[in-house]
Amino acid sequence: MLIPANLATLPRKAIALRGLLLQREAEHTAEQERQAAKLQAARNGLQEQMLRNEQLKLRLARLLRDAQYNMDRAKRLRPTQFLDCVCRGMRRL
Repeated sequence: MLIPANLATLPRKAIALRGLLLQREAEHTAEQERQAAKLQAARNGLQEQMLRNEQLKLRLARLLRDAQYNMDRAKRLRPTQFLDCVCRGMRRL
């Protein structure tokens, strides 16, 4: 229940007015708790996404390093040996 904007509609007795204020305070506290829960959920989601991004970066770096190694090695191999290495590499992915 919202506090009326018109002062004439406010309860005249202090007990009723206090009850109205306590109810409004409880509503406000509940809304703050809902907002805090949403914020925490968003933070958790962001942390999970950042962790996933870091994992993908590491995986990409590993794949690029392996690709560079295989390219260097391919320069020293005959074409059939190169194809064997590529096929073995594809099975690992």
